[in-house]
Amino acid sequence: CWDAAGVKRKAEPVGTVQGVVSTARMVGNWVQWFAYGHGSVTRQYVDSMGRHGYRPASKTLNARYLRDHWEGRHTLAVPVFGKGDHVAFAVIDLDVSRRVLDTLTQAELQAKRVELLDDALGLVDVAHRAGVDGVIEDSGCKGYHVWFFLRNPVSAKLARHFLAELCRVAGDSPGGTHRELLPGSDTCPPDGNGARIKLPLGIHRLTGTRCGFINPDGSSCTPVEEQQVVRGRTDAGRMRNAIEKWTRWQSADQPPRTPQPHAPLGGALNATGLKEVRAGCAVLRALQRKASETHDLSHHERTVLRGILAPLGPAGHGELHRIVRHCRNYDRRLTDRMIGSAG
Repeated sequence: CWDAAGVKRKAEPVGTVQGVVSTARMVGNWVQWFAYGHGSVTRQYVDSMGRHGYRPASKTLNARYLRDHWEGRHTLAVPVFGKGDHVAFAVIDLDVSRRVLDTLTQAELQAKRVELLDDALGLVDVAHRAGVDGVIEDSGCKGYHVWFFLRNPVSAKLARHFLAELCRVAGDSPGGTHRELLPGSDTCPPDGNGARIKLPLGIHRLTGTRCGFINPDGSSCTPVEEQQVVRGRTDAGRMRNAIEKWTRWQSADQPPRTPQPHAPLGGALNATGLKEVRAGCAVLRALQRKASETHDLSHHERTVLRGILAPLGPAGHGELHRIVRHCRNYDRRLTDRMIGSAG
């Protein structure tokens, strides 16, 4: 078992883990979110052969089942979809890909978990800057869950669109890992596949690890902090605003065709050549405008800028600095390093 930073630790025996410090308000909120889905509540099992999965446990989720889950007596999973194909939460499940899992040494797996935590922190940061607060949970086994709790149910279509745009803007997941979106479709699949998820703050029965929440700095939450992190709920309006912000510049996020300016011998541009590039490249102009107006560019957008400007010599390097300097987190040395990695 590993902690939030990917460091191996001894699994706590199931049933002896400290329970969640819960309040009546917390129980009420959780029932609101997790009893909303249509379908049975299931319970995780591990058999004598080490095989694990979920079996039906109850038709509904109630306060007693929640407390049993929190105190480690059993581990529950709940349906994602409610009536009318609406959802009360949205989740990004970050995991090591099955195709590479069996090829990794223990040290490599720990390193992948560190990469996954960094990916989760990046997703939460991108969402926060767009006005939507998320919560990271250690899933208790290979990866992490990024949760978005809703004040009122929203359509699965809106929630899925929000998650997909968030992943696009945040950039690709680390190599050898993948992201699963829940809900993963606009309507509940007839077979129910991908339509359930393990409740937070339980114990993964295979590893015996408690699935705790993670602070924005990557540290594990205390029991008191766990009550507080789920208070930041979002709504349909905030999700729509985030999508609008991200898709407003969507054309600039597409991989551009490298401009073919009339450059002097040696490949470097002078001011006149750079002006021609600027005039002939709509992607470059869009990214300039976005940096100037929003003071923010995603990692992918900066990579696109590098692809356009870094090959153009000193004039292109200066232009890249001039554009990125508008961003709040601009750092000259990091930008120089980014330019240098283009080769």
